Amino acid sequence: RQQFLATISLKKRDPISEDLKSRIALVFRAEVAETGFNHVSVVHLMKKSGIRRQTFYDNFQDKYDLLGYTI
Repeated sequence: RQQFLATISLKKRDPISEDLKSRIALVFRAEVAETGFNHVSVVHLMKKSGIRRQTFYDNFQDKYDLLGYTI
């Protein structure tokens, strides 16, 4: 049972594919270019890249972490 629960826990926190991370980064760059970094929000990134909030936070701590990923 313990191994089963560990497997479920791992599956919930699996990082998203690099392709999806790249898509989020692309949307992020476009938003920064259009509105400026201070006006970019995770909510807008979620809507434009088609991801859930939890998916974003499973892979990035915040928009500053995403900025670090894109550089």
